[in-house]
Amino acid sequence: MAKTLFSSDVKSKTSEMMFTYGIGCHAILVLHAVGLLPIIEKRPIKKEELTKNEKFPQPMAIIGAFQALTYANIVKDEEDQYFLTEPGRDVVENIDMFIHWYNAYGNLMAKSVDIAKNLYVPSPEKDYDLDQVAYSASLIKRRLIKPVLKEIISELEPKGVLCDMGCSSGELLISLCQELELDGLGFEKSPKMVELANKNIQMNTVGNIHAYYADYISIKGVYPEVDLLICDFFMHHITDDRTCVEMLRSFKTTFPNSRYMLFMDNYTPEIGAQPAELFAPAFDFVHRLQNIDTRNYSSLEGIINNTGYDLAKRIDLDIANSYLWLLKMN
Repeated sequence: MAKTLFSSDVKSKTSEMMFTYGIGCHAILVLHAVGLLPIIEKRPIKKEELTKNEKFPQPMAIIGAFQALTYANIVKDEEDQYFLTEPGRDVVENIDMFIHWYNAYGNLMAKSVDIAKNLYVPSPEKDYDLDQVAYSASLIKRRLIKPVLKEIISELEPKGVLCDMGCSSGELLISLCQELELDGLGFEKSPKMVELANKNIQMNTVGNIHAYYADYISIKGVYPEVDLLICDFFMHHITDDRTCVEMLRSFKTTFPNSRYMLFMDNYTPEIGAQPAELFAPAFDFVHRLQNIDTRNYSSLEGIINNTGYDLAKRIDLDIANSYLWLLKMN
């Protein structure tokens, strides 16, 4: 049987674990990129499949990824085959988190030392892969956010249009509207994401759904048809608290008949050592690389309280350090 670095009878040093799992994060994305994760979920992969298949023109890189993952007990190497371990199945189940941060923001993190030394200024055009952001965000939302939203929206018995502020590629809005038989309206500040959202709408639905470019701080027009408003993880990019309060208040004028706002965002813990988490460490690190000082929970609650909207309920989401606040607008 192949040995792993972290066998059950050996207490590993933190440095060993950190180093091995750091390499493993890159290795698991290699297997994702070449389409091997769905296969190894179902059956072992023989080494000769990698060396004798034209789909894999660089088999040595793939074998290297598998080998790196054996150290972390993500895969086992036995009898010239690679097997997915139980810890490996947990990683594959959460692969959307790895794609979102290590792929979508990989270039940004690669420049982190130069950014810290003030030798490089990041920009979205160079350092963020917006296609990967949209793809991975849609996977995360579909798995962890959509079930919660669907349940809440169903309980609210929608009487008009569902609006998604920060709709990204539109997939969450499309899915909710299709399953709940609603008309939809999406706003997004990235022109590229708006274009992708409308392509997704054309390809995946015949319903009455539209996506538009908008600066969330100053949306043009009035939309009395909107009954429920989703605010979709965008406010941490607006760093001034007063601007955030005014923006959220302005939605009362922009969407005069909206009964509820489903507001979602992430926060950074205030004090103390934090447990190992998915999503949260990357959220804190990557946003600060962009010179965005993410809010703690008290700051976020302060903004929400100052909007004047009544809090109907608050729900702890299955993404670390994230909540959904259901706010009564009318």
